Amino acid sequence: KEEFMKAHAHLKDVEYAMEAVKRGLLTVGVKGKTMMAVGMERRELQRLEVHDSNCKLWQVDEHIIGFSAGIVVDAKSLMKKCMVEAISWRMQYEECPTVGHIARFLSAFTSDNVLNNKARPMGCSIILGGCDIMGESENNPHPKEYPVPRLYMIDPSGALREFKSYAIGRFADIVNDFLKAEHDHFQELLAKVAPEDEERLVCEFVLSAIMQVMAVGKENIEVITIKNYAGARILSDFETQ
Repeated sequence: KEEFMKAHAHLKDVEYAMEAVKRGLLTVGVKGKTMMAVGMERRELQRLEVHDSNCKLWQVDEHIIGFSAGIVVDAKSLMKKCMVEAISWRMQYEECPTVGHIARFLSAFTSDNVLNNKARPMGCSIILGGCDIMGESENNPHPKEYPVPRLYMIDPSGALREFKSYAIGRFADIVNDFLKAEHDHFQELLAKVAPEDEERLVCEFVLSAIMQVMAVGKENIEVITIKNYAGARILSDFETQ
């Protein structure tokens, strides 16, 4: 693999894994001021299939939710490792792990998988969402007193990036172009909105992004919100509609 990378500057195994992600169901995440929302495309169930048997979201910790696009079995394996890491952190330090720590742990494990000749890259991308209390730093000289939403994306190569809004899965390129184009307008609305209306605004923006590539309805879309003090909640079909 090292010789191949020197000659071609890429790995075909990773490209195959990226292709699996592009064929996965669409997932869109958007951050607000005190909460975030994630919209997920629902797969049409077979007649006798149980709804929760092919779930693509996992609660990693009390305040951290993971979402995936790509091969579900690979995503389940990664999410289980994140859950174990979150429990280990709580037992060792007697406090909840940050979203950033779990994201860095997952990125390190995934990148090691790519460089290990005995294993193939994971055929999925993961979005980790949650709320963290930010400390003062050079990049954040005036931290908020309340937990702020964080949204990380880890791709099959192990690359880790934080976004204000991002989409993975099929049609992700089109949706990401929409998110970039409408970001400034969304931030203007977010700055003016009342705290009690923030959830509605963020969810509507998520659904607007998904509507660029497909019709939105309670049958094919699921929306999850993560608030800084209230935790995660799946919107009812009536609220989504």
